[in-house]
Amino acid sequence: MKRIRYLVLQKQVTWLAIACTFLGPLTGCVVGKDRYEKALDQSNALRSAVEDCSRSRDDLLRERQDLVERIQDLEKDHQGLLEQLVRMESELGVMGERIRFCDEQAAIRENQTAGISRTYEAFAGRLSGEIDEGKIQIDQSERGLKLNLVGKILFPSGSAELTLDGKQILEKVGFVLKEIRDRKIQIEGHADNTPISPSLRSRFASNWELSALRASAVARFLEEQSGIDPRLIAATGYSSYQPVSENETPDGREQNRRIEIVLSPLTTGEMTRLYGESSLPPPASNASVPAGALPQEQGQWEEAPGEGAPPQSQEEKVEAADPVPQLQGAPNASP
Repeated sequence: MKRIRYLVLQKQVTWLAIACTFLGPLTGCVVGKDRYEKALDQSNALRSAVEDCSRSRDDLLRERQDLVERIQDLEKDHQGLLEQLVRMESELGVMGERIRFCDEQAAIRENQTAGISRTYEAFAGRLSGEIDEGKIQIDQSERGLKLNLVGKILFPSGSAELTLDGKQILEKVGFVLKEIRDRKIQIEGHADNTPISPSLRSRFASNWELSALRASAVARFLEEQSGIDPRLIAATGYSSYQPVSENETPDGREQNRRIEIVLSPLTTGEMTRLYGESSLPPPASNASVPAGALPQEQGQWEEAPGEGAPPQSQEEKVEAADPVPQLQGAPNASP
C-alpha cells in the first residue's frame, strides 16, 4: 500500500517537474514582454517630451532673436535720440544767444529812444524861438534825429562864413550836442541849383565846394566853440542834388539852401573803438560850456558880465566874427 502511494507521489512529482520545466520559460517571456512594453511606453513618452522641448527651444530661440532685434532697434532709437538731444541742445544754445542779443539790442534801442527824446526836448526848449519862426525844423528821419537849419540864418548869400546870428544859434545847438556821446553828428551842406556867379568862382568852383565848406564851417565851430568831440563829427557837401523843395521858386530855393545836422546811433563796434572795451562814453567836458556863460538853476545859462576881460582889437573882433572855414573832408562827387 505504501509502495503504491510512493509510486503515485513520485509520478506526481515527475509531472510537476516536467510542468515546471516547460512552464518556467513561458512565465519568463510573459514578464519580459511587460517590461518591454513599459519601456517602450516610457521611450515614447520621453520622445514626445524631447519633441516638446525641441519645439519650446525653437520658440525660445525665435523669441530671443526677436528680443535681440528689438534691442538693436532700441539702441538705434537711443542713438538717434541722443543725436537729436545734442542738436536740440545746440539749437537751444543758439536760441539763447539770439535771445540775449535781442535783449541787448532792445535795451540799446530803448536807451537810444530815451536819448533821442531827451535830445529832442532839449533842442525844442533851447531853440523854441527859432522853431516858432521857422528858422529851424526838428524831424525824426530813418537815420536819426535831424535838425534842418535854413541857410540864410547861418551864412550870407554866396559865403561860407558864419553870421553873428548863425553863431548864436550854433552855440545853442552845441550846448545840447556837447552832451551826446553815443551818436554820430553828421553835418550836411546843401545848396540850390543856381550856378556860382563868376565873381565867386575864385573861392567856390561850384555848389559842391560851397555846400562842403559851409558844412565844414559849422563842424569847425561846434568843435572849437562848443567843445564837441571831433571824432563824432563829419562834414559832407551834397551840392544841389538832394533838394527838399523845387528850385523854380525863390521860396523853394531858400528851403534847399540849408544845413542839416543828423544824429545817428553809434554801433557797438564804433563805441568800442572810441571809448574802449567798456563802450561807456566819458562825461562831457566843462570846456564845452559856451564862452561867457554862467550856470544857473534848472540848467539855464546867462551871459557873464565880462569884467576883467582884455579888450579886443579890431582885427581880433573881425577874426572872431568870421572864422575862415576849412574843408574837413572832400565833398561827395556823386549826386
